[in-house]
Amino acid sequence: MLLVLLFILYLLEIARSDGCLGVYNGLVYDFKKGESWSNIGKCLLHRCKGDNQVVVERCPNVTTHKGCTLTKEDPSKYFPGCCPYPLCNETEAVMCVDAQDQSRHAPGDQWQPDGECVHKECVGGGLTLVSKCTINQIPPGCSYLEYDLSLNFPKCCPRVVCGNITHV
Repeated sequence: MLLVLLFILYLLEIARSDGCLGVYNGLVYDFKKGESWSNIGKCLLHRCKGDNQVVVERCPNVTTHKGCTLTKEDPSKYFPGCCPYPLCNETEAVMCVDAQDQSRHAPGDQWQPDGECVHKECVGGGLTLVSKCTINQIPPGCSYLEYDLSLNFPKCCPRVVCGNITHV
């Protein structure tokens, strides 16, 4: 009973703070003003505005041109990688150029640049979809493991360690 009362007092204290309560990977966190988070399974981005106000961003509306179709939302990815994007047939396809190393990629190509923990995919029409790690506030007593650039995305992303338990 005392534990429940302490937890309620903790939640009330957080509610009075300049932050926001949010659920990330099934756990409740106290996010600071300006921080954002996304969860697998829901294609949304949550951003803390402060005073316990959370703004929810959805995928942008995308218009397609002739020869292109819009993919479906992919809830198995984090925001914005889960959002629909235009997919163009080969006759309308335009190569993608990676802005960092100027490498050229055909529609459908996927790659992870050396030394980076990102996933890139040429979706046609010169558009490159870039998926990055989502890094959020961590609970007290926990820390991040560094990026592991020897692994492919998303396994290279930092992981949260709380005591002897590692969370992906």
